[in-house]
Parts: sequence; C-alpha cells; structure tokens
Amino acid sequence: MLDGWGAPAILSRESVQQMVTPVFQTDGSSSAGQVFMGLGIGVSGTGPDALWAHGGGAYGTSSFACRPRSGWAWAVIFNSAPRDFLYNTATADFIGDLQRIISVNALESVMWPAGDLFPQYLPSGRPVAAPGSVVNAASGQAAVIVPGELLTIYGSYLGSLNGVSPPASADGVFPITYQDTSVSVNGVAAPLLFV
Repeated sequence: MLDGWGAPAILSRESVQQMVTPVFQTDGSSSAGQVFMGLGIGVSGTGPDALWAHGGGAYGTSSFACRPRSGWAWAVIFNSAPRDFLYNTATADFIGDLQRIISVNALESVMWPAGDLFPQYLPSGRPVAAPGSVVNAASGQAAVIVPGELLTIYGSYLGSLNGVSPPASADGVFPITYQDTSVSVNGVAAPLLFV
C-alpha cells in the first residue's frame, strides 16, 4: 500500500518519488548498493526493485521494516535489543543480520498460504464475541440466559467505538437495532440498552 504496488495505494506516485529521492548518504550499504536516506526511509537502489527500510527503538525495544523488492515486505518488532542498540555499530550489525535471515531468496522459498490469514487470527472489522463473554449485567457471571435478563456481551467490533445509549421510544421501548448493531437470542431480536 505504501509503494503503490498493492491496493489501495495510500500515496500518490509523485509522493512516493519524493519520499525515495536521496537526501543524504548513510554509512551503510545493502545487497542493492549504497543506502541513502530519503524522506523518512532508507533507500538502496532504484525502481521497483529498490530496497526500502526503516528501523527504530528505545531502551529495551527494537523494530525494523523492510521492502526488499516489489511484492515483498516484512517487519519485525522485538521486546529487547542488543546492548547499546541506539549508540553503536550494534544497530547496523543487528539490521544486517535480519536482512540476511529474511532475504528475498528466503521469502521466495517458503510455501505461503493461498489466502489471507489475518481474518482468522484478527478479524478486522467483523463482530466477534470473546469466549465466555455473554454475562449477567448485574453479576458479571456467565450462566444460562433466562427471559427478561439484562446481559452484557464483550468482544471486538460489536458496536460504536465510543459507547452510546440508544434512546427509548415514548412508551419506553428500546430499539432492536441501533447504529447497525443488533443482537438475537435463539433468533429473537433483543432490545439494546447500550452499544
């Protein structure tokens, strides 16, 4: 998405060209040649096969993202870092080791799944109730649901980012759908008191 090869592109071609235009030369080099800093990104080589990279960290953490060739990209985040990671050649050695381990040849030798695995592990945008998440609203305990009980359902993507209370009608009836959210119990729509 960043380089425009995957949809949707988040930057125009002109912005990408400006981002990868060398501003100054670094002390490092890669398999693609000398590394230059563009606008916020390290660049080695030109065109669709250029290597783009950027790393960072703080005490006890380190991260690095790399686009070694058009169609490939990888990122790593660690909850530790080499000693003096921010202040000496350990940074370059560490990043160089990562680039050798996660090379284009290594990426191309893996039998990758045919589909996107993210929805399986992180169902972005799909409503998901957490295990044991339907509980009695008063006690917070999961138990058999009984008619007339007030329930709380915990999970992800279940409604509005900021909680809202749907307005009741003039005769005190709460809606069964509010802001595209609805809940059914055994196929029967339940009134919503908070989303």
